[in-house]
Amino acid sequence: MKRQPLAPSSLSAGSAEALRSLREVIAIDQETLAERADLDAAVVAKIEEGDYIPSLIEINQLAAGLGLLTYYLVATIELFGGQDELKAC
Repeated sequence: MKRQPLAPSSLSAGSAEALRSLREVIAIDQETLAERADLDAAVVAKIEEGDYIPSLIEINQLAAGLGLLTYYLVATIELFGGQDELKAC
């Protein structure tokens, strides 16, 4: 079965849920993550609200800020973003 690319809305939702969940697991706030990731706190907030789709560079920075490999964060985003498509099946 061929995998379909995620729609931007799913990617945005996946980014929001994945980032929030991972950040909460390691018990840091948005400001701390932003500082660790060398990003503006407003960008982190917009990602978590689903109002902003991070670039690959920003995903890499966020992964570093979370202490994760970029691959792990991308896979988690894809997992969270694909939940709506799985529910529709």
